[in-house]
Amino acid sequence: MGLSLARNLKLYPWYLSLTWEGLSNAVWYLYLFSFKGLSLGEMAWLVLLGDGVTVISEVPTGWIADRIGRRRSILLGIILQALSAVLFIFGNDFWTFWLAMAVCGLGDTFRSGADEALLYDSCRGLNRVPDYRRLLSRSMAIATVAMVAGQILGGMMATRISWTLPFWCELAVSTAGFLVVLSMLEAPHTDDVDDEEGPGSRVSLLPSLLRLLPLFIFAASIELAPELSHFHFPAELEQAIGLTPEQLGFMYAGFELLQGLGNWLAGHVSFRRPLMVLAGSSIAMLAGLLLLGTRSWAGLAVFIVGRALIDLMTGLAAPLISEEANRLTGSANRATVLSILNAASRLLPLSVLPLSASLIAASGPTKMYAVFAGAMLLPIVISLLWMFSLERRQAQA
Repeated sequence: MGLSLARNLKLYPWYLSLTWEGLSNAVWYLYLFSFKGLSLGEMAWLVLLGDGVTVISEVPTGWIADRIGRRRSILLGIILQALSAVLFIFGNDFWTFWLAMAVCGLGDTFRSGADEALLYDSCRGLNRVPDYRRLLSRSMAIATVAMVAGQILGGMMATRISWTLPFWCELAVSTAGFLVVLSMLEAPHTDDVDDEEGPGSRVSLLPSLLRLLPLFIFAASIELAPELSHFHFPAELEQAIGLTPEQLGFMYAGFELLQGLGNWLAGHVSFRRPLMVLAGSSIAMLAGLLLLGTRSWAGLAVFIVGRALIDLMTGLAAPLISEEANRLTGSANRATVLSILNAASRLLPLSVLPLSASLIAASGPTKMYAVFAGAMLLPIVISLLWMFSLERRQAQA
């Protein structure tokens, strides 16, 4: 059993690298916006409706993963991801593309939470729980490098050969990822948690959710920064400088490398107080969001600096948030709780994208980014103070 679980740790970076949709990540927006002719408003509603399916299905699919097994859930998610690529290839209208987004989102939810739960419980089975953050951050960094290569190749394919070729290649890569997961082993489930109260303590679903509520609020609040920057970035640059898919692929590659650097730092730098790191990263994200709205003489350069800062901090925060959630969750409900965390992270951006599109059209980017940076501040402060209070009580206990 131990040798088989160790194989999970070795294969996990390959799984992430082959299923992170890197080939289409830098292409799909301009594919729909420029090639298929959807408007910015239609794009906002497309993301809203597609992500709506994701939010609704996150928790049920997490519960299903805890019941049928994380490995089976991941395999089902990859199948749906491949089906989504087919719909993008042959679609020609808004509703077909909405279905493609919905199927892709549903596939993501079957994998979301289940994969990190599989990795964490594999570490538990090998008595290597302290290695989880390092293994996750290394896997995310490796997958980021793969995504960078995919974004560059995808942009070149769309510009030089065919808009649909990146999606065909995505279909082939997903098949390879399916075969990798087939070679992995389901990790055993228990109800134990690994918090400061000591291993062996049992926590059911509701107490876990209550303990993680401030983390949910924090994750949902900071996710607004990368979501806004990712959504508006391609259209703004295309309108400003006539950006091509190939140029966008190279630009996204640089941002992904910064996110990968953040992932790597989270696992290879010893943080005495991870909550302080999360507090600092949230402040940096707010600064990056304000920079996105700056229209000074530097213009594009300032905009890119803001986006780069957001990506670096997003990469740094993700493994720390995952480790904290896993540490406070019973194994039997791990995928469910992680899915709820992912749903919470998507919920706020989901609700404001149409508003952001309207606000940027009415008042310009400077006001739009400033408004949302200000809106993020209060929930971030409240959630951080709450988490610091819980940390202090645990230390006193």
